[in-house]
Amino acid sequence: MIYLEIRMPVLSIGLSFRQGIRAVIAGLLGASAFWPASVWPLMLVSLCLFLRLLRDEDAKSARNIGLVYGITLAAGTMHWMFLIFGAMAIPLLALMAGYFGILATLIALTRTFRIPARIFLIGM
Repeated sequence: MIYLEIRMPVLSIGLSFRQGIRAVIAGLLGASAFWPASVWPLMLVSLCLFLRLLRDEDAKSARNIGLVYGITLAAGTMHWMFLIFGAMAIPLLALMAGYFGILATLIALTRTFRIPARIFLIGM
């Protein structure tokens, strides 16, 4: 019997499969805190999972986790914008994803600092 193996190209985003799935799950939980599900405590769970994912990560991995989380959260919460703006909503999704990417990078860069200093620096 002859088996034909088809290899599909893999788009590398700099994350392991497990990290990517966890970031997507955290983003989907955050998105379900808004309409139509409107279960607001899930946003707290989503943020806790996001921060837990960033624990002990270097800046590059944290940025990638933040981008995946941000694009998932943005797509889940701003899906209605595609009905109004069409393809013009894509830059808005990218902007929100970029925000979470920058936030995750800042969190990773301050991981050697004490907690009060981290909160102060990231909050600025």
